[in-house]
Amino acid sequence: MKVALLTTNNRIKSETELIEQFFMHGLDVLHLKKKKFSRKKTEEYLKLIPKRYHSKIILHSHHKLAVKYKTLGIHLGRSDRKRSFRTSLKIFWFKLFHPKLQFTTSCHSLHSASSAKRKYHHIMLSPIFDGFLKKTYSPAFSQRQLISINEKTKNSIYALGGVDVSHIQLAKKDGFKGVVLYSSIWENESDKVVAFREIVDIAHGNKKYVTPIKITPVKIKL
Repeated sequence: MKVALLTTNNRIKSETELIEQFFMHGLDVLHLKKKKFSRKKTEEYLKLIPKRYHSKIILHSHHKLAVKYKTLGIHLGRSDRKRSFRTSLKIFWFKLFHPKLQFTTSCHSLHSASSAKRKYHHIMLSPIFDGFLKKTYSPAFSQRQLISINEKTKNSIYALGGVDVSHIQLAKKDGFKGVVLYSSIWENESDKVVAFREIVDIAHGNKKYVTPIKITPVKIKL
């Protein structure tokens, strides 16, 4: 199973240094999504990440930088899918100058994920789980629906939304080809690199998740 990470919308302290460590410890794909970043700021951000990792980055905006920095691919959002003719021209242009470029998209319903006509490298489907540190599925989908769409669709689907270390094995069982991390890393108050490494080890099959045993102290009267 692949492990992807979605950047925060706002820049945080030492973010690019953390991302470099994540790449060193097995990050497969970085989705660079900075809504407020200009082209200049996006370039500055890319330059802070070692060049050897650019081939693992998906750009959500300023797509033309994908050719300049030889990134892994570009992300096409819902607005791009609505402008089908314009998007087709964009894809044609990119494939002409960067034939190995990957295209990804995101969906928030089973219908949009299953009816995607274009072949994407992967589709991010959300929300899958009911929040970070909650052990249940979100109300949006049932486990049966998720297993069904993963069996039927031609596109690889990555689970996004509430994914933490306790959900990786379940996401595998549901048929997801990858997981996209966000809150479980950026909102983790402990060591982010340690938390990330544990998720990668489970996703890559190097270890299994063991549910922590809660020990409740008992008062004994003597």
